[in-house]
Amino acid sequence: MNGITIFSKPLKGGIKNCIGGLWTRNFSCSGVEFARKNSKKMIEINKARQEKIEREKKEAEEFLKLKDTKFLNSLLKSKDLFNVQTRYNVNAGTPSSATSEANAQDVYVDHVTSEEANLIFNYAPGASIESMKKNRFSFVNSKVEATSKVMSEMVKRIISIKNQNAQALLDHNIELAIKHFGRNEGDTASPEVQAAVFTVRILHLADHLRVHKKDHSNRRKYTMFLHKRAKILRYLKKKSLERYFECLKELGLRQDMVEGQIPFPKRVE
Repeated sequence: MNGITIFSKPLKGGIKNCIGGLWTRNFSCSGVEFARKNSKKMIEINKARQEKIEREKKEAEEFLKLKDTKFLNSLLKSKDLFNVQTRYNVNAGTPSSATSEANAQDVYVDHVTSEEANLIFNYAPGASIESMKKNRFSFVNSKVEATSKVMSEMVKRIISIKNQNAQALLDHNIELAIKHFGRNEGDTASPEVQAAVFTVRILHLADHLRVHKKDHSNRRKYTMFLHKRAKILRYLKKKSLERYFECLKELGLRQDMVEGQIPFPKRVE
């Protein structure tokens, strides 16, 4: 678009024209029109860029997402475990009825099994008091019996994994991985066991990075574990194709998660 500006005197610079005794200078507003069109174009470009970012983000989440398997469901997760709050009746020394079923299937640290815990916490205090009564200890009364039950419950809570830190939870899950994938007792060197242990560590770091989004050191470690797991699984594929696909199925992995490119995650969702 072009226009004309009218002046009463001659101009020092620019294009001078004289129309009907008046000095004029041509001007153009095409720059304004170009800027308006360019702004619309930039809005469309930014919108397309945002859509691309969201699409890549969803693809990355799908790439790292594991399928539900028996092994993965057996792992203890911190977000589910540490939110459980058990209310105890201190006077009776026993858990409330609302949580008695949850405590019946409790998990303990230091390789203490549920059977051993049941024997120690439910039968040992009564057996100790009975032994004291047979030996004719006069100070054994109802208060001593109640105290023994309270102390038994305190020890139970101390060694329960629900009251441990994240490292104890990781160690427990690694023990589960070794027992589940070990080809024989004490097997820690087979590729399946190593891949399972890396998977446990990856899940543990993923939970950590969802909370601590700026922990760049552990994000690099997270990526390193992804590459190490892929490397050991590629080795297993060369060694035995049948064991390779069986291990992928047990770990809830897809082939492209092992054989494809592993991106460096900017953020773990």
